[in-house]
Amino acid sequence: MHTITNHDPAAGLRALSDRDLAACTERLARDERAATVQLLHHLNEISRRKLYLELGFSSLHDYCTRGLEYSSPSACRRIRAARCIKEFSSVLPLLESGELDLGTIALIEPVLTEDNHGAVVARVRGRTYRQVRRVVAEYGAPLAIPEERIEPVRALVTPSNVDQVLFDREIDRAMPHPSGRANGSWVVSEQKMFVQFLASEELMQQYEEAKMLLSHSHPDAGFAKALAVLLNEFIERHSPAARQRRREKKRAAAASGKSPTVGADGRHERSDTSRHIPASTRDEVFTRDEGQCTYVGPDSTRCQARHGLQIDHVRPWAAGGTHDTSNLRLLCAAHNRLAAEHTLGEQVMRRYWPRA
Repeated sequence: MHTITNHDPAAGLRALSDRDLAACTERLARDERAATVQLLHHLNEISRRKLYLELGFSSLHDYCTRGLEYSSPSACRRIRAARCIKEFSSVLPLLESGELDLGTIALIEPVLTEDNHGAVVARVRGRTYRQVRRVVAEYGAPLAIPEERIEPVRALVTPSNVDQVLFDREIDRAMPHPSGRANGSWVVSEQKMFVQFLASEELMQQYEEAKMLLSHSHPDAGFAKALAVLLNEFIERHSPAARQRRREKKRAAAASGKSPTVGADGRHERSDTSRHIPASTRDEVFTRDEGQCTYVGPDSTRCQARHGLQIDHVRPWAAGGTHDTSNLRLLCAAHNRLAAEHTLGEQVMRRYWPRA
């Protein structure tokens, strides 16, 4: 059997006989499946050790996209498939043999249970993506209209059609979601309005910043949720009725003799010495650290997490650490936990953060 070593692969392939070309292609396909299986095992071990945190990544998905340079859909497929072969051993030989591919396993993984995995796997073997999606929908993933889609597109805009734009795009079908069409029609659970508009780069930057600020109270906020929160806040600030409610609340507080101290961010400040970090200090740390997790891995990879950030004491509060900004830093939840485990020990922290 020939092995292609030529620097010009196309030229080398042209020299192969039909038989050798087919044999070589089949061998490469087997090697690819074997390499994929090994990759999934490696991802499971990295996940078990949480090694991605030590390397400066906030999650396994972050590691796959930034560290291994997979696209987000490709990373999702591999993470789901890795989780699937770990939890359901019967799936592994089907992946190794090619009876199930990576995409199919990624599609069925969210709905598999100990009770149904045998039946689901039997039904999806040899099926098309569309058929697999319909099977998945029967097991708890209802078909529905995606609530929103935000993606960069190329649009032709003229003064006469700024608000109504036609554009062509190639939809990435590499990671089909159970949500979609059934028999050519949408299955709708409730009436909603479809809103579409062109957003400037500045608006999208503002949206990302607002989404980051909302990440504690609304960690999964999409565009619609973020817009709803912002509109509610605007109405609460500027509505005459809302202003009247605030005035009445202040009068009631004054009549009862209470005069709460309010910080710069509108929250009540505590005047006593405590674990509470003043809002002004938190804002200073947030600005200094540029609203990003400060953890840096051994190869100088800085975690890029900007959502769900937490203020961490470099020297723990319990060990005499202060609220001075030099002793404070921004960490994502995952790296804050890692830092606590390094300082206090994993056994101690398990009492507060039990592992899944």
